Amino acid sequence: MKKIIKRISCIMAAVMVSSIVFCGTGSEAACKITLKSGAAAPSTIYTGHSYSLKVSGVAVKFYSSNKKVAKVGATTGKLKALAKGTVKITAKNKKTGKAVASKTFKVLQRCQSVSVDEKEVYLDPNDTTVLKAKLTPESSTDIIRFYSSDKNVATVGATSGKLKAVREGKTTIMVYAKATKATSNSSKSNRIAKVNVYVGPHMYKVSQISTTEVKVFFKKDVEKYKLRASDFSIINNVTKASCSIKEISVNGNKVNLTTYNEIKDDNEYTVSCKNTSARFVATDGRVSSITIDTTEIEAKKETPLDLTLKDASGILLKKCSTDNMPAEMELTGTVDNGYISGGKVCITKPGSTAKVKVIYHTQTSHLKKCLYTLKIQ
Repeated sequence: MKKIIKRISCIMAAVMVSSIVFCGTGSEAACKITLKSGAAAPSTIYTGHSYSLKVSGVAVKFYSSNKKVAKVGATTGKLKALAKGTVKITAKNKKTGKAVASKTFKVLQRCQSVSVDEKEVYLDPNDTTVLKAKLTPESSTDIIRFYSSDKNVATVGATSGKLKAVREGKTTIMVYAKATKATSNSSKSNRIAKVNVYVGPHMYKVSQISTTEVKVFFKKDVEKYKLRASDFSIINNVTKASCSIKEISVNGNKVNLTTYNEIKDDNEYTVSCKNTSARFVATDGRVSSITIDTTEIEAKKETPLDLTLKDASGILLKKCSTDNMPAEMELTGTVDNGYISGGKVCITKPGSTAKVKVIYHTQTSHLKKCLYTLKIQ
């Protein structure tokens, strides 16, 4: 029995000695390529990065199987990843030239950025669309994953980017470019893009049309929502007062709001509807242009002329006729056969014409508008 144990011990000792000798004599069996720090060399490396390699216990030279993918310093062991692909690094004994170790590396290429065609998406409930993300450079090996910050508003396929609207509201779709599918979303090396998703009627612009009319523009047709006046509010951002809405009219993606009172104080206002809002600055009420709308009158009849008054932005301030003009306005002109009296024009002879103008008196200047030619019907 003692002889058997002694024999086993001798065999084990021989194996240990041979394993030590193997690395030094050129066999790959016992030698490993590691990092110079002593840590294991990673199987996956990234373009643009360098890694310092070594083989312990023997002097070696390093060789790359594909210098376009990665090159390595023969004596320094400095490995530099150049392009995506696979490369085998071999370490050979300096004295014998025999390979003592080798390791295959997978080279990945990280992206510089990830982008999505649309930064904002507007949907109705149950609508679907597909988000398309793009990596820069396109040769990047990164994987793309999509996540919704509020799945109650909209869901998205993690790999497909298929977006489905669930209910009215807003959510943000986070688009991650990650090194691998196992990479954490919180990794600092991720590249991220965001897409804001709005479900339901979403206004993007408000314009004042007249002192009592505001036009709201939505991203999509809103007729299906059957909006009412109570769905809207108009708030003066300075006084915080609310403007009562008399009625609304809907035409596709446009809604006209008519107010009971005039809005002409030059203040900023906010118009809101459901989850969205937009702002406008009200007219200051100052007349900048006058248009005479009447171009023909009936013979031998005193006729007032129709006028349109607008501000510098083209907002309608007032429609009136020359027989009930504001006190600061006057009608004047020349009539070949006829006269102007009390804000009315009368042409007594068919075929005759009259040229008139309206003067709007201000403290600094006069606004004048000449009528083209009045003709007799």
